[in-house]
Formats: sequence, C-alpha cells, structure tokens
Amino acid sequence: MPSETEPHAPIVVTFTPTRGEFVRFNMRFSLNRMVLLICGSWLAVILYAVYCSSQFTRDAGANHYAFVFSAASTVAVILVIIPLGAYRAAVRRWNTASELREQRRYTFTDGGIQVTGETYAAFSAWSHIVRVGRLAGQVYLGTNQNQFHLIPVTAFGDQWEEFRTLVAEKVETCRL
Repeated sequence: MPSETEPHAPIVVTFTPTRGEFVRFNMRFSLNRMVLLICGSWLAVILYAVYCSSQFTRDAGANHYAFVFSAASTVAVILVIIPLGAYRAAVRRWNTASELREQRRYTFTDGGIQVTGETYAAFSAWSHIVRVGRLAGQVYLGTNQNQFHLIPVTAFGDQWEEFRTLVAEKVETCRL
C-alpha cells in the first residue's frame, strides 16, 4: 500500500450507467434529505392535535378530531407528492440528458478525477470533492455545487480497496 508521499497507481473504471441505478440513487438521495422534513411534519401534527384537543370539551363529540385528520392528511399528501416529484424529475432527466446514458471512463490519480465520455471529458481536482459516500449500490463523489460523480460499486472490481485508500487520503468527509 502506498504511503502519502508515494504516488498511487491510476485506478481506471469503465462502465455504462443504467436508468435503474440513476433513478434509485436519486430517490434514495432525495428521501435521505427528507428525513428531517418527515419527522418535523409528524411532530407538528402531534403537537397540533394535543393543543387542539385541549381546547375542546369532552362533550363536543367526534367533530373535534376533524382537525387532526386534516393536518395528518396534509402531511401525507406532502410525503407522497415530494417522492413522486423526485421520481418524475429523475426519469425526465435520464430521458432528456443523453450524456447520462453514455459509457464513461473514470481515471482516479493523486491529482484528481478524469472522466471521459463519448461527447465530453472533464477533470476535477480532489480539492473540489467535498463528500464521498456509498448509497444505493453506488459511490458518489460530490462537489460544493451539488454536482455528483456516480459510479457503481461493482465497476471497481478488484480495485475497490485501492480506491477506498486513495479517496480516504484525499477527501476529509469520506464515508466508504
């Protein structure tokens, strides 16, 4: 294993993304960001129910629970519409952006990440990568602008440990 002063051998990964991988990643990423919204929404419904139930007398009948139903149904609608919107946006993006469907080749070196597709080529220095993680069977490398490189874990094959070592040295927020 190379030390921090010894250069790493380039790690080359070639793959063709699939629609399922792309949509699955986008859904999981969106839902992970919604956890706080989900918890906060249900907490608000519970607090609203407690407050409103204290405002009604016991003999007011079943109608005083109508407000709880309306609050809970509003939260439920939000929790259905947001994931459905995220799914539709991911599918629309996949269908309209041909560069997402191209075969691509990633080369990871000590200097950064070189990605080459059929219609584009780009380079990102490690200093631009602010978070690395593993989600829905893919590795994501993210920048401050919420741009992501998505690579299936299976594409690394026997180079997985070398990749993990390289990324751990280069990115502080590595969660592989």
